[in-house]
Amino acid sequence: MSRQSNDHAAPSHQGMILTFASGGKGGVGKSATAVNLAGALANRDYNVALVDTDIGSLEQNTKGTRSTSEWLNYRADLLDQGYDYPVISGYMLSPDARIHGELQKLAQLHDYVIVDTPGEAAVALRSAVAVSDVVFLPMNCIPVELNPLRTFFQLQIDLEESFALTNPDFKIDVRLLPTRIHAKRRLAKETFMEWYGAGIQNLASISGVSIPDTPRIPETICSGYSLHDIREPMRANFDLLIDEIHGKRSLKAVRVISEEVVS
Repeated sequence: MSRQSNDHAAPSHQGMILTFASGGKGGVGKSATAVNLAGALANRDYNVALVDTDIGSLEQNTKGTRSTSEWLNYRADLLDQGYDYPVISGYMLSPDARIHGELQKLAQLHDYVIVDTPGEAAVALRSAVAVSDVVFLPMNCIPVELNPLRTFFQLQIDLEESFALTNPDFKIDVRLLPTRIHAKRRLAKETFMEWYGAGIQNLASISGVSIPDTPRIPETICSGYSLHDIREPMRANFDLLIDEIHGKRSLKAVRVISEEVVS
């Protein structure tokens, strides 16, 4: 029989909303990272909701990948077969809809709400970002992935400026999350850090955790299990990421709040 996710299922406070986004470039590991973080949290007995908004847009005439929803379907099959994995609640929300209210309602019922968004800009992305506790931007930290992020940063700037009229202190906690990083890479010695320091540091922090370059992580997206479910050694990186979310680990670089914006 499957284990129920968290005996203390109704938190007395608002749960955290963690959104995974990108600048429009696919293949950055967004969905695979999101489901494995969900699995890591669920294996700590947290009550987790996984929200898929990458399900196709009528307005933008896109089909969506539905990677997160498919992972949840595979997981349901495994649970039906008797695998002892924690339950993760799944939801599909339209990328064309304003979903901030629904996310906040889910956060009242769950410890964590993890949102997987489409690669392209969408109404749901803007809506989710506005109510997120943390927005992760998974990236391989190579030049080809840098420019597409400017689309997201412009969305972030617009949101912060729109909220400034009523809440001058409103800032979105955006974190670049290095993914598919080879163990021998040292980001501080690369042009990535120069690019970050040239202007992006005013918009985002950099996570101190790197998600490793291993085939086991993309394999999970087609399986329904997470690294924690199968006790894969690489799961330790997601434990570190949880510690960072909880404030128990330092970020690699902290956002510098200023009036400057990315051009």
